[in-house]
Amino acid sequence: MRVLSIDPAIRNTGYAVVEGDHKNVKVITYEVIRIPARIPQSAALAAVRMHLANLIKTHEPDEVAVESIIYVQSHKTAISMGAARAAALIAGADAGLPVYEYAPSKVKKAVVGNGKADKGQVAFMIRALLGLSETPPHDAADALAILSHDASVDVPILDAALASPIGYIGGMGSRGTQTRRRTSLLEAGHTEAALERIHGPIGLDLGSRTPAETSVAIVAEFLANRSGRAPGRLTDAAGPING
Repeated sequence: MRVLSIDPAIRNTGYAVVEGDHKNVKVITYEVIRIPARIPQSAALAAVRMHLANLIKTHEPDEVAVESIIYVQSHKTAISMGAARAAALIAGADAGLPVYEYAPSKVKKAVVGNGKADKGQVAFMIRALLGLSETPPHDAADALAILSHDASVDVPILDAALASPIGYIGGMGSRGTQTRRRTSLLEAGHTEAALERIHGPIGLDLGSRTPAETSVAIVAEFLANRSGRAPGRLTDAAGPING
């Protein structure tokens, strides 16, 4: 399946095209459509729609995934975001493609483990999850995050990881996402024993509340896994403090 994912905005629309099945996944392209501020809003919307239409014609996706509108306090911002989203929806509808919408908080929860994660955290985790050689621009990373929430992308990545000798496999997302992912991997032929290699929800239970604290909890689990030690307080240990 090939999917065009869109994070709509009038001036900076992120997009990504990913192709995958239950065995393989490939990021075909990702970028940000940048429209200068000097261009009137109506012309900017037309440019976004035209660019997306050209992407659909070039890459021939099977479906379109769009980030749904988020709650904002400014009516002006809400109208602007709604207009950009409409341009994306129309581009997909004009091509006769099914269009699916994903709430930003749910996408962040699935990818980072925190529905309030910032764009930097999303970009970092997308680079790691999809094996990219560079960290994508924030808006393009949001589009890739929408895609990574799709089992057609998520499952192949974990499928490949389970077939490798990699020491740590982390599965981002809520407990509901973990359950659906586990079911898909079992259907793909993996055993219960093999799935025990996947850490998910990822991170140690440190009582994290903010995105920064969640990142610390994730890194802490990486370190504990690498050292082969059970997490504990240095106060209760007698060995070296570091190493």
